[in-house]
Amino acid sequence: MLNGISGEIIQTIIENRPYDSLQDFQEKVKANKRVMISLIKSGAFDQFDTRENIMREYIWTQCEPKKRITLQNFNGLMERNLIPEQLSFEKRLFVFNKALKKHCKYENGFVIANNFYDFYAKFFDTDLLQPQGEVLVISESDWKKLYTKGMDKARDYFKANQEELLSALNNSLFQETWDKYAEGTMADWEMDSLGFYYHDHPLKNIDSLGYGISEYDSLPSDPIVDYTFKRNGFEIPIFKTTRICGTVVAKDDSKSCISLLTPRSGVVTVKMNRDYYARLNRQMSEVQIDGTKKVREKGWFTRGTKLLVNGFRRSGMFFLKSYKKTNSHQCYKITQIDKNGSVNMTWQRWGEDEE
Repeated sequence: MLNGISGEIIQTIIENRPYDSLQDFQEKVKANKRVMISLIKSGAFDQFDTRENIMREYIWTQCEPKKRITLQNFNGLMERNLIPEQLSFEKRLFVFNKALKKHCKYENGFVIANNFYDFYAKFFDTDLLQPQGEVLVISESDWKKLYTKGMDKARDYFKANQEELLSALNNSLFQETWDKYAEGTMADWEMDSLGFYYHDHPLKNIDSLGYGISEYDSLPSDPIVDYTFKRNGFEIPIFKTTRICGTVVAKDDSKSCISLLTPRSGVVTVKMNRDYYARLNRQMSEVQIDGTKKVREKGWFTRGTKLLVNGFRRSGMFFLKSYKKTNSHQCYKITQIDKNGSVNMTWQRWGEDEE
């Protein structure tokens, strides 16, 4: 079954056939975003256009493009670095106003103190500040007039550059929505929606020799001892390690295992210690200025993530292992695949410092 597609949705799709366009399908089925994305990725609408064009058509309907630029779009423009340097004061004023309303509300006005006073006194008339007990307060009406006038230059700029800004903002909104729902190659889309690759595995032509990669099926069923050393009277074996690569198709948090679809050996169970699993499995987020969290990196065991792992085969599984003398980390996330068989990869999570 397609990812995110319930039996009820399938029945609705069958009952409303045939369809002559993407729009016709949407009008008849009323499918939500998750269903539509999964269907497009799986190739369900390939008869209407190329899969990429169909996805672009749908994403444009979902990114909520703006029809005109006003001060209400100032924050969005600023977040996307679309406010020019000539409006640097207006950017500071916008941030000041936002913080003032959030942190300095006082009856029918705002408390102006500390850093807020420093900014206010530098650009505005301090005679408008009225003492209220031990604090200075500006009335809401007076501040509204000052803020409105202070943003006049931004309004004029928006009017003069309306078309250019509108295009830049909408393109940015489209790209953000695309990156969120449609990032990756056709093979990535198939893995995300179908759970397998209809076309060739994207790692099929990786430079195995250059990266020291072995096929899992060619590995001995038990690890080979490279050498041993004694500790407390016991012989401790050090096993030979190698690398395999593949795409994550499933995970088991309780057992600290993942299922890796390799290019030629099918699905392999990869086992690791609990702490290492937890480090790679967690989602990395960053707290924004407004207190909300923004996801910076999903866990590495999300279905579709491509990994290169180091370890050895034993008991029908591949165990992650890296010794001090091993010239490899246990796990790498593959971030880019080139046609010549080379890849870009990292062993670090977002926000981690290099060793």
